[in-house]
Amino acid sequence: MRFNVSSNTYVDNDLPAWGYGFLVVVFCDGLWLGLVSTRSCLGVYNEHFKNTGASPQPWTVAFCVVAYACLATSAALAFVAVDAAEAFSAGCVVGLWVFGAFNITMFAMAPPTPPRVMSNYPPATALVDTVYGALATGLLLLVQHSARTQL
Repeated sequence: MRFNVSSNTYVDNDLPAWGYGFLVVVFCDGLWLGLVSTRSCLGVYNEHFKNTGASPQPWTVAFCVVAYACLATSAALAFVAVDAAEAFSAGCVVGLWVFGAFNITMFAMAPPTPPRVMSNYPPATALVDTVYGALATGLLLLVQHSARTQL
């Protein structure tokens, strides 16, 4: 696999690709943050919030999801894949890099034993969130590729 980054300032169907990508990111993160990671058997963030004694405000979460969706969707437009498989695999690799860097940093700042910069950030949380990020970014690039080629 080789990453191809577009040198064009405009590729066919960029605006619909951005719109569909934005919806995918908001849907995936809403599902992830609202159901899977906090209320299901995974509950990867529950322990973190329990230790801090705080919980984010719903408007803060919504704002952050929308801001992240704008950034991720815009950045993903730089990648132009040859086919759907390349789009998904390239997205997974990019997601692995981005979410892996974030989760390694979080884990380093919150080790299981003192001294801690933050409350505990379990290895399972870092792993599950990194896998989610890789798959969600793969889906984002796949949807944007499909919108560019099929509209």
